Amino acid sequence: MSVFVYILSNPLRSSIYVGFTSDLSSSLHKLDSAMTSKIPKKHNHLIYLEMLRDADSARLRMQQFRRGRRKWKWQHIMNCNPDLREMNDVTDAIFESALCTS
Repeated sequence: MSVFVYILSNPLRSSIYVGFTSDLSSSLHKLDSAMTSKIPKKHNHLIYLEMLRDADSARLRMQQFRRGRRKWKWQHIMNCNPDLREMNDVTDAIFESALCTS
């Protein structure tokens, strides 16, 4: 089972939210339709996606991002997505996530 670590950003790229999920389509749909209150509505741009092999690995990776310094986080984001392009289409995002590795 693949699990994804994702990073959402606000339009100005000044704030990010890090999460993980095994059902990317459902999670992005919930975020898009504001069905969750944990994530501020401003974080609606998927800018980073990394596929991992299991939930334990994804949880550890998410914690690395949450605990890491801002510069380190942005280095990883920029290595994967140098143009900070939104990954709106889930299929494209999953394909592109092959480039996002630890």
